[in-house]
Amino acid sequence: MCGQLVESNAQDALCVAAYFNHEKIIKIILDKAVIMGWHIDPNDGFYCASNNGHIAVAQLLLDNGADVNVRRGGLYETALQSASSKGHITIAQLLIDHGAEVNTRGGYFGTALQAASYTGCTEVIQLLLNHRADLNTKGGYYGTALQAALRMGHMEVVQLLIGHGADVNEKGDFYGTALHFASFWGYVAVVQLLLEHGADVNQDAGGITPLWNASFKGHQQIVELLIENGATVNTQGYYGNAFQAASISQQNSVVTLLLEHGAQPVSLPERPRSVGLRSNMLSLPKLR
Repeated sequence: MCGQLVESNAQDALCVAAYFNHEKIIKIILDKAVIMGWHIDPNDGFYCASNNGHIAVAQLLLDNGADVNVRRGGLYETALQSASSKGHITIAQLLIDHGAEVNTRGGYFGTALQAASYTGCTEVIQLLLNHRADLNTKGGYYGTALQAALRMGHMEVVQLLIGHGADVNEKGDFYGTALHFASFWGYVAVVQLLLEHGADVNQDAGGITPLWNASFKGHQQIVELLIENGATVNTQGYYGNAFQAASISQQNSVVTLLLEHGAQPVSLPERPRSVGLRSNMLSLPKLR
């Protein structure tokens, strides 16, 4: 292949070689580019190498002019975000040593810390925190690193983030607070941990409370836990109260529990999305 290498396909060849960790081929391509006076952009190959954990190739391309902070858009904005998501600790360390900005925002996960939190890569998370990653930066699909960790139920990551000062009452762009999130997905141990660290049991987010979430999803143990910690049973929000949420989704055991704690059966407010709720077609805005 190398004998037929011309400038028009050298760039693609470099990317393919980087993807498959062919360091020797990359050296041949780079050497020929120098001899022939070709312009070869090392950034795409560098990103591929970082994404796949190929440290020698990543180092080689950095030595040949790759920009450690190049922004690509798409799922991962930077090489550090990609490496962090995959748990490539040695790559992440290499990038940081070469000046990678740990708090660059963009991409699906918003930041490198949020990407690592979603996939549960504790070593990378600790590395990022050691280099001043912002715990409470908002952005990305899940809003915050804490909420990204919660989505997959990574208890160890949740503990690590809270231990380093993550704000348990920070609202994400779409999901409310961490307690809203954990209550919806049914993570009992996480709910308990958040409450122990000062989570606001009655915080409103878009007309919804943590108790509403737990009631709608039928998480009886979480409903009990929230009530024990001061959740107001009859708080009326945009989508009604907890009793209405449980009734609409036919969570009979939760309905009974709420009645035992003084729930007042009242009609669901007439709002556009109430119709969808009545027919059990709407789970919760943006939660999936």
